[in-house]
Amino acid sequence: MDELELLLDGLRSEAPPQASLDRIAPGVHRRLHRRRFVQFALATAASFAALAWTLYPTQQPIPLPAPGRAIIAVPDLILSAPAPAPTTLSLRRAKPKPHMVDEHTLQLASTDPNVVIYWSLE
Repeated sequence: MDELELLLDGLRSEAPPQASLDRIAPGVHRRLHRRRFVQFALATAASFAALAWTLYPTQQPIPLPAPGRAIIAVPDLILSAPAPAPTTLSLRRAKPKPHMVDEHTLQLASTDPNVVIYWSLE
């Protein structure tokens, strides 16, 4: 053991001076009292919050209509209107189908309306 440890060991065995204890005791008691009060206030607030949470439900029940009555009035036009046909979007151009002129000849499509192309199958 070195010299500092011996001095500190001697101080540990001594009682602290009463004047020092009397001087710091009121501050320590105030802090302890404040901590107890804050803890009590927080516990009280938490219990009130939990009580309010359980007493007031967040969702209200939906009132059910009488049997045979609708909740929302629907106009007759909506009920009798036919469903619209689904629209399909195509990004590709449709290929023109060849047209049979007779049993051995096809008329092929062309981009120019003045040009007619025939293809013979014989």
